Amino acid sequence: VVDNTVRSDAQFTPRLIALLEKSATVVIVSTLEEATAALCGEFDGAVLSGSARTFSRGVDSRVMRMNAKVLDTIGVPVLGVCFGMQVMAVHYGGRVEALPDEISGVHVIRTSPSVLFKDSREISTRSEHGDAVTHTPRGFRAVAWNGAGPQQSTVLAAMENTRRRLCGFQFPPEAPPAHPQGGLRFLAVRRTAPLVPARRPPVPHVRHW
Repeated sequence: VVDNTVRSDAQFTPRLIALLEKSATVVIVSTLEEATAALCGEFDGAVLSGSARTFSRGVDSRVMRMNAKVLDTIGVPVLGVCFGMQVMAVHYGGRVEALPDEISGVHVIRTSPSVLFKDSREISTRSEHGDAVTHTPRGFRAVAWNGAGPQQSTVLAAMENTRRRLCGFQFPPEAPPAHPQGGLRFLAVRRTAPLVPARRPPVPHVRHW
């Protein structure tokens, strides 16, 4: 897990880590040096976490380099969550811009059949963000939107690139009431797992999760 959070703003990421730890060994990295050391090991997947950081206010280049290191090197499926999805989009040539009005609290998204989502339906999600991906990178497909779908002027809620095995949620999938029907197959995360505080294990040379 690439931890992009600012320590004072962590809200959903500890829950995501706790859910992953129910069925996997999790390595958490929060600096480029930690990411570089961890990449000496072997992994089944990676997650780019959310954050209160915003592209509209500027993102520290060190944060981008840390995420880029994982995206360019790890060679396994990667999930970007909230800010993590935006980082993924920008890294591969997409665009992130500020929204006219911040999205906050519970809202409805519309999904389309994809690797992430079983079928087309409306589901309730919960998120807090003032930026959004306005142009998906080449090779990525939009698979969920805020509102009624891509025909309307809606905000991108999820994207995927099956060839590269990359995908992203603009909402934190571990935060109730969000629960993509069949959509968390990517991580095999169970929403019903207890929400317990995350811990930061030492970065090993080899870890599987």
